Amino acid sequence: MIASLGGIWLIILFPIPFFPLWGLPIDPTSLSTLLIITAIITIPFTLLAIFMNEGNSGRRSVRVD
Repeated sequence: MIASLGGIWLIILFPIPFFPLWGLPIDPTSLSTLLIITAIITIPFTLLAIFMNEGNSGRRSVRVD
C-alpha cells in the first residue's frame, strides 16, 4: 500500500522521467532542469533533518519547581 502510494507520488511529482513510458518525447534540457531543481531542494531538507535531530540531543529534561 505504501509502495504504491510512493510510486504514484513520484509519478505526480516528477513526471518528466516517466514520459518515455507513455510514448511522449522529452527534451534533454527538461531533465537537466529537473536534476538542478532536485539538487537545490535537497540541500535545505538535508540540513533541516540534520539540525532537527541535533537540536534535542544536548538537552536534558530538568524540572525546576
